Amino acid sequence: MIQVATANRTTTSPAWWQTAARRLAPGAVFALFMAYHWRIINLAGAVPAYGDVLENIWAIDWFLDGLRAGEGLRLFAPHVFMPEGWALSTFANGLGVFALALPIAALTGAAVAFNVLQLSAFLIAYFGAYRLGRLVAGQGAAILVALLYLLWGGRWLRVGHLNLLLGSALLPWLILALERALADRPGRWRWAVAAGLVWAPAITFSLYFIWIGFFLCVAWLLGAALARRVTWRGALWRLIVAGGVAVLVCAPYFYIYWRSQSAAAGWDVRHVNVWNMSLDWLPAYFPDHRLAFLRELSARQVDGVRIEGSFSGFGLLLPLVALLGLATGRDSRWSRRATGSTGAAIVIGVILALGMTLTWNNKYIPVPALRPLNEAIWDVGRAVKPEVFPGPDAPPEFAEAIPLPGLLLAAVVPFFEDARVSARYLMIAAPALLLLVAVGLERLPRAWLKVALAALLLVEAARFPLTGARYPPPASPAFAWLAERPPGPGESVLDITAPGRGFITLGVGGEVLAATGLHGWPIAGGGGSILPAHAAYLRDWLHAHPDPADAAEFPTLLRDYGIRFVLLHMPPNPADGPQRLAAGTAELIAAGCHDNQAKLPWDRTICILEVAPAALPAVTVHLARGWSGVEPWGVWALGRESAVGWAATAGRETRFAVEAFPFCVDNQPTGQTVEFVVDDRVVGDQVVAAHRWDSCDAAQIEVVVPAELVAIGWNELTLRFGRADRPADVTGGANPDGRELSVGFTRLERIK
Repeated sequence: MIQVATANRTTTSPAWWQTAARRLAPGAVFALFMAYHWRIINLAGAVPAYGDVLENIWAIDWFLDGLRAGEGLRLFAPHVFMPEGWALSTFANGLGVFALALPIAALTGAAVAFNVLQLSAFLIAYFGAYRLGRLVAGQGAAILVALLYLLWGGRWLRVGHLNLLLGSALLPWLILALERALADRPGRWRWAVAAGLVWAPAITFSLYFIWIGFFLCVAWLLGAALARRVTWRGALWRLIVAGGVAVLVCAPYFYIYWRSQSAAAGWDVRHVNVWNMSLDWLPAYFPDHRLAFLRELSARQVDGVRIEGSFSGFGLLLPLVALLGLATGRDSRWSRRATGSTGAAIVIGVILALGMTLTWNNKYIPVPALRPLNEAIWDVGRAVKPEVFPGPDAPPEFAEAIPLPGLLLAAVVPFFEDARVSARYLMIAAPALLLLVAVGLERLPRAWLKVALAALLLVEAARFPLTGARYPPPASPAFAWLAERPPGPGESVLDITAPGRGFITLGVGGEVLAATGLHGWPIAGGGGSILPAHAAYLRDWLHAHPDPADAAEFPTLLRDYGIRFVLLHMPPNPADGPQRLAAGTAELIAAGCHDNQAKLPWDRTICILEVAPAALPAVTVHLARGWSGVEPWGVWALGRESAVGWAATAGRETRFAVEAFPFCVDNQPTGQTVEFVVDDRVVGDQVVAAHRWDSCDAAQIEVVVPAELVAIGWNELTLRFGRADRPADVTGGANPDGRELSVGFTRLERIK
């Protein structure tokens, strides 16, 4: 176990008040810290922020209402991510968060429960980091590093994210348990079990901590083995014991998640690779720093980019003090025993945080000579995880980049890519770095130097106080308009947001969930970062169509999802696409715009569009190609091949009711035929139905597309006809119609 170097002590006992002050000091400092930074007095009437906070509160209320109604723990919300619903076991906020929140919420309310857990996360993290600091330094230095752990951008950014705040609060305690498991004394194996018991709840808060906890344990035990604090076999057995206990405790949660995740869409590496920690961001300051000049410096350091990695840097002074601790502690007992563990944790945490490829200024560093290596890794990934490594060839940002271990791990380790925000792996490095800071501070020769350096470190880490946001939040007038129009069976609303110019996306987040309690409608969007596959398709479709009003299939796509109203959250300076959509089309009827007078969280104007029914109630598919214009009776197919499209929200069998008649002249049959064909990506075209007309009468045809031929998202059904004739040709001009007609359809309806 790491020990503090003790100096010779006098035999004079301290006065009682000195002992009391020393024991109360950590708690007093924490109380003062929270009094300044936590300005939320009414725990029921304010929350730290909106966004993910509203997601948590919505979920707490959802679970609590189910328990009060005698329905048990409702792990499925049918009115979210319509029409298939949402399995909440895939929610980014793990079930462990709600296991803690529900008893509190039952007595006080969801907002109070959230705030209490938020405060608890600060408390647990502070005293864990303090106890960790006391292993290597005196009380003052330990208090300082505990405060710095609370203020570090990688955690402070997560204010409002209970899953990550609670999980990261347990990491110092995990290291403490590992340290005691490494001690050469009786009971060390009980501490290995304790490490697993600390690791397990972090996993139930967020599945990120499967990997964060694993690599932290690996790094700490690897460093200990390298420093000969433990044998390699002993390190491995401690890892097995801690990991085995964590897996055993989390087994029910893993099972619930495993059963639900198959319906969720995973991430491909091109998406994951945008959430890296750029190498030059490691010494960056917090972009929303308390001090203006450091805020401006941060903007230059990260080039104005505002993603999680750009908020997670350690600043300039903190790493320098850590290096001081490493340099000045070389001849100390601490250095001999624990430098390996802290160094391994820092190195592994930083390398994993850098993601799959090395970036500078948030751009990959091209090294064409590495293409053969990168292509080989890509081929391995494509063989093991074809859905994660799409396409036969690596795109340039992978083919010519400097590969990091994260790329190979994503290629071969199951579910590794699901931890898409790689910057969060800095949580492995942060406690170890702060241990070195404590050593560096402790080794300074003068008290005034320690005080001055501590003050500078606190200035570097300064944050704005949390003043809170009103709860419940003020509603948009658009919601009152919707509430006056109750939904019909299977109907929902779709929120579309425009976070960037020329970019629109599916509304997902706390605001979208919270709005359901205000307008009373089911929603096509939802919450969490792991989307059901049908919602992920809709998101990706919107990404690919920044001007959806010009997409002919858009109304059919909306109708197939059961969407009746579109809520378009207009950006301050909308691009042409959102403006054209807000103006409405023949099938998307503009129903007015509502301004919320800049009141968060719905501070943008919301324009409402109503999805009109299909022009012909019996023709509900999208007439993709090979069709004449819709007529009052139906529609003619043109030429010998036509196609229809539809959107499937699940890979299930799809049925079509068809009523059609062949083009005839003078009621003379022509032996017309039709085949209904689906393209199978593996074996090619598959005929799912066929018909031959021996008369000119209309025929009723049932078309069944098997589930294995139905893709979640957009599908096409090709109709191939035996012949097509021009009325003008076959009637010698008596009928001047020059269209090439094959079959007329009075019904072409997908049966839901």
